[in-house]
Amino acid sequence: MKNLSTGRILLLVSIGFVAAYGLRIALSVPSHDRDWKPEFQILPEIERRDGRVHIRNVRDWRYGSGGKDPLSETYVHREIDPARVERVWFLMEPFERWDAIAHTFLVFDFHDAPPLAFSIEARGEIGEEFNPLAGATRHYKLAYLFGTEADFLVRRAVALGNRLYLYPVKTSDGFPSRLLSDILDMTDDLSGTPRFYNTFRHNCTNALAESANRATPGAIPWHISFVLPGYAPDYLETLGYIPTEFDVKEEADRYRIDDIVRDLADREDFSSELRIRAALRRGS
Repeated sequence: MKNLSTGRILLLVSIGFVAAYGLRIALSVPSHDRDWKPEFQILPEIERRDGRVHIRNVRDWRYGSGGKDPLSETYVHREIDPARVERVWFLMEPFERWDAIAHTFLVFDFHDAPPLAFSIEARGEIGEEFNPLAGATRHYKLAYLFGTEADFLVRRAVALGNRLYLYPVKTSDGFPSRLLSDILDMTDDLSGTPRFYNTFRHNCTNALAESANRATPGAIPWHISFVLPGYAPDYLETLGYIPTEFDVKEEADRYRIDDIVRDLADREDFSSELRIRAALRRGS
């Protein structure tokens, strides 16, 4: 028998390592029991009772107008009626030089209650930094988070120093309520059955699109923005969900709000004043 060449040995070893890594990934089991970063330690709990929805552990951290550390780390209980949703806002947070790499999330306005923010995120453990490639290999668990609008926006604009864009969403009657109801169901399911985050198949944007398509079948067909969320505003404008007074790509600064958020960080009237100033900036 001829001796194997060094090249073939290296190839076989490489194949072995790849196979072992693939097997490890395939056998990985998601769990809620990890040493989570503080912002991911407590997940929301959903209870439907007497026609109302009770959401426990709605995050309401406060950051103030300066500094990265929160001033307080509190959680509140919200009792809502999804049928009372008035409108939904789509938010984008670019966090790379290439704006196609971004985080997206939603804020729901109610007729008779404060706004409620919702975000789908990779649930990071202490010491972990998010990596999109790792997110495609069952590395991160999934987190569905509800929070106050001030928490979610001030954290991103002040504590993280990121850009924020706020887009009004134009929908048919009943769609925001159905969308929120589906998101509540997803959140309830996740609390009992942990799942993996996936950069390409179940991320902050395509999971929201899945909810939208359950709320209204065919509402948001597949698009490259499902993988590269920075393209989502332009796509939503094309589909007619974002009003077309201005081109969201060419006049993006009309929708940018992180400077407004920083200015309002300590205000009790954060949400109402944000809408006024954002509307003035859009010219609408």
